Amino acid sequence: MFHRRIRTHFFMAVLVAAGMLISGCGDPSTPTLAQSQSGSGSDSAKVRSTGTLSFVDCAGTGCTAEGTIVNDGPSCVSNVKGVTHLLDTGGKEIEAQSWTINGRVRPDAPKTYRACCFTANAKDRYASFHVDITFQTIDCI
Repeated sequence: MFHRRIRTHFFMAVLVAAGMLISGCGDPSTPTLAQSQSGSGSDSAKVRSTGTLSFVDCAGTGCTAEGTIVNDGPSCVSNVKGVTHLLDTGGKEIEAQSWTINGRVRPDAPKTYRACCFTANAKDRYASFHVDITFQTIDCI
């Protein structure tokens, strides 16, 4: 009986989370952000993408996207790697590019990342973006 109650509560939590994801589609005229993250360490930090995505350069090699991450702490992080996914109005991925931030990222200190090289077509078509972030938790010294 106890296990059935846990499964029922878990199932309800999954349904609520799915409903929140479906209803939070946003205005297609303003690109929106979704994200996931993972880290390692005993005092795991939380690193997230924040703000909007901008395209700072479109040259022969493609378009460079610039975004911001922030470490919500409590620890510092290093080896921060991410993948920025551009999504169409239906939430389907158009294109994805990876990026890396070198060095230590301290809590509450925003850092800029650059993801290159998206096609101009992807840049023009995207309605929202999703950022996957991985990192290693380290001591702040």
